[in-house]
Amino acid sequence: MADLTLASATADFDDISSADTKLIPIGPGLTGQLIQVRAVIAAAISGADDKLVVKKNATAIGTVTIAYSGSSGGDQYYLDFADSQIYLSEGDRIALVNGGESSDTAACGVTVTIKR
Repeated sequence: MADLTLASATADFDDISSADTKLIPIGPGLTGQLIQVRAVIAAAISGADDKLVVKKNATAIGTVTIAYSGSSGGDQYYLDFADSQIYLSEGDRIALVNGGESSDTAACGVTVTIKR
């Protein structure tokens, strides 16, 4: 049975090896405590770890490091906020800022989970 107290939003990067920013606006259905940010890559990357900086509004609150060493499609990486007490209110935004440090084209999907 699904946990009805959890909500999620997603963002997709066409190429994690290219610098890009995705924004998730926080509306009435997404308010609450930020629990986790999870990323999954569609293919291996090389050259360097990729850094996905997570921001609440303009403040950096953490980084998901996507490792290039031994990476392959389907690998998942996450940043757990359950103990951080970061709350999202209507009008806030989550920014996912990708530095594009790695090589090789690989799509990346990101899910933000919020406890309402």
